[in-house]
Amino acid sequence: SFDPPRHTQHRGLLMRLFTPRRLEENEEAMGRIIEGQIDTFVGSGHCEVVEQLAAPTAMLVIADLLGVPEEDRGRFRERLDAPSTSGKAGVDHSPLEFLYDTFRAYIEDRRRDPRDDVLTRIAHATFPDGTLPEVHDVMLLAANLFAAGQETMVRLLAFALQVIGEDAELQRWLRADRGRIPGF
Repeated sequence: SFDPPRHTQHRGLLMRLFTPRRLEENEEAMGRIIEGQIDTFVGSGHCEVVEQLAAPTAMLVIADLLGVPEEDRGRFRERLDAPSTSGKAGVDHSPLEFLYDTFRAYIEDRRRDPRDDVLTRIAHATFPDGTLPEVHDVMLLAANLFAAGQETMVRLLAFALQVIGEDAELQRWLRADRGRIPGF
């Protein structure tokens, strides 16, 4: 949402936070989250991949990665997946407004009461000159990262499942050695 050089400075704040170690720490949670999503539809014998698997999984994984409190994740699902009361598809409120308000509160909270999570690291990240960005700017980073990360992950999951579904040889290759699945 910023032009260079401001964009470059703010992006630099994020790049230091998503290390291979942090993503590895998130891997166990990702497994639990995806298994939980599968449990919601496996009994029916069918699945709408994007709606029932990819989208809710992506939202919960990105929330976990950032450090959105577990007790707040249901509220995210309710607000962001809520059907419109007008009868039209979508929500009657601005999803970004909800995200901006929520992440502003998280950033302010993490500045007052730091935790061991990415939101705290974002809230306390400084520019190379040592200055701390305004809460508003940090909130934009966190909210946009939350939204953009979901979009990327939903597309990745849906496309990966499509590729597997259409390629019998790939299916055999992955089944022959399940250790290949994470690399895939």
